[in-house]
This record gives sequence, structure tokens and C-alpha cells, in this order.
Amino acid sequence: ETDLSWRIWLHGLRVVYVPTSIIYHAGGGTMRSVPRPDVYFRYRRNQLLTLLKNYNSTNVIKYFIIAMLVDVRNLSVILVSEILGRRSQHLPVISLIWTYVWLFRNIKTVIEKRTVVQLRVRKVSDEHVFQAMRRMYSAPKLILYGQAKARIIQTRLVDIGLQSLRKSS
Repeated sequence: ETDLSWRIWLHGLRVVYVPTSIIYHAGGGTMRSVPRPDVYFRYRRNQLLTLLKNYNSTNVIKYFIIAMLVDVRNLSVILVSEILGRRSQHLPVISLIWTYVWLFRNIKTVIEKRTVVQLRVRKVSDEHVFQAMRRMYSAPKLILYGQAKARIIQTRLVDIGLQSLRKSS
């Protein structure tokens, strides 16, 4: 759970990866290769809400602009594909538009949630959180091996670390 982990890091606490843990997420699920519009909408809305709530003032502006530019680029690719007669992807287009409509219609709620995180939860800087994220999600492993294999490597590294802790105690 990305948002929960982020808030734990912001509070100055550690997040520990436990490969044997089971998480029950009410109403959750995985993205399909061709998601339904409501699923894609909630997925992208929650990504942007997490970004808007958790980054400090400087980073929230920087990364929200980047996120919007990525979305504009994705919309452009879909529209050009449509013009060229390639596979139609109306679901992400409609869902993405509704995501931003929802954010602007609910800006008061977004600001309230951000205020709670920034004033009550935040105890450390974004740089501290970035360092924690880098330790947990090593970019070189993701680039070299892809997300699925990087997770396997991370799991093995955690297992090795746990085994060495057991041996030393």
C-alpha cells in the first residue's frame, strides 16, 4: 500500500518488507490489461491524490506538473493512434479526463487531506523519504531486471538479511 507506506515514512518510521505477509484491501484488486473505466479512474485518481497529499510544497508542484505532462503525452499518443486508425483506447481517455475533473471539483477535500498529512503526519523531509524509498525500491534493480524480477531479488535480499540476523542472535 503505497500511500500508507509513504505516510509511515513521513512520520519518521520505518517500513519493513515482509514477503510472507497478507494484506486484505477492501474493494481492491489488480489492474487488468484492458481496465474498466471506473477501475482506471480510481487507479489514476489515487496515484495523483497520493502525490498531492504527501509531497512538500516544492515537490508537489514539480511532480504534479510532470504527472500532468505524462498524462497529456499519453492522451496525445492515444489520439494520434485513433487518427491513424490503430487500436482504440477510449477507456483511458475518458477515465483520465474524469480524474482531473474529479480533482478540480473536489479540490477542497484534496487540500484538507493534504493539510492533515503536512501538519499532523509529516515529521521528516521529502529527502528522508526518498532515501527510504531508494533502499526499498532500488532503481538500478528495476532498470536492469524489470519490476517483477526486481521484487524477487528484493525478496531474496530481505530473506538473506533475515537469515543473517537470525544467525547473529
